[in-house]
Amino acid sequence: MANWCNNTVVFVGSTEAIQQITTLFNTIAEMGQKPENQKLPDFLADTDEHFFYYISHNADGKIEYETKWTPNIEAVLQIAQLYKVDFVLDYQEVGNCIFGRATYSKGIFNNIYLDPHDFGWF
Repeated sequence: MANWCNNTVVFVGSTEAIQQITTLFNTIAEMGQKPENQKLPDFLADTDEHFFYYISHNADGKIEYETKWTPNIEAVLQIAQLYKVDFVLDYQEVGNCIFGRATYSKGIFNNIYLDPHDFGWF
């Protein structure tokens, strides 16, 4: 049984792009809890190990979801690049002490994280 990684992402871009991303996440949520690659867009077909589970939205534009074990940063980056938007992704998997923030802004990707090794220093 996998540990669940909690993810919160906010995409920043044109209204049209954000609406398209919202539609994408709604489609994935409707698929249920099993990844069915034939229903995912081609650019996400190789992300089944880090599929988006338990997706929810709020009025502030935050999308919250879970992944197995680790965040699916590559999938979020692929979405941002396709729709030409920026993002901030916060993630945490408490059981394995994984915490971080990935950002993509103006074509520059950063990922700042702590893992179990980092906690050994304290």
